[in-house]
Amino acid sequence: MLIKDVEISFADYLAYQHWFQRTDHQARWTNRLIDCLGALLAGLGLIIVILGRPIGWFFLGFGGVYIWFYRWLRDHRTKQSYQAAANAQLFAARAVQIDETGITTTMTNTHGHIDWSGYQRVVEEPQLFILMIAKRQAQLLPKSDLTSAQVAELRNWFSQCLTAEQWEGQNDN
Repeated sequence: MLIKDVEISFADYLAYQHWFQRTDHQARWTNRLIDCLGALLAGLGLIIVILGRPIGWFFLGFGGVYIWFYRWLRDHRTKQSYQAAANAQLFAARAVQIDETGITTTMTNTHGHIDWSGYQRVVEEPQLFILMIAKRQAQLLPKSDLTSAQVAELRNWFSQCLTAEQWEGQNDN
């Protein structure tokens, strides 16, 4: 199976980053800690407001802004990473060849092959396929570049060539 002109859009990259934040143990706990600290500040502010102290509004507002700002900053850093000239090649058009040995990717300046056993985990999200090569490194295949027949064929390749531990299948989160 040959897929030509596969490009990673910002929406695809952001979807991957959000998936990673939901599934990576360390990122998930960091997000929970930020949410708890923000909720604690807001809760403290609410208690102070109920007790009749106007300074409570500051804590209440700061808790909400704290949570919002962290999420905004995370997405902003993702956008900066996507737009950085040094990373342009990572998101540029590529050809992807899938066969019984694995996946071969050909880009303007590079060519690489990963055997099926080299994938730690493959997940299908509504917007893209995420092929984890290492704990924090993935190969992305956006569905926007694929026809429905190609998506079905990819699912077939993954279910045939990957173990049950590697292929997680469709995820509708």
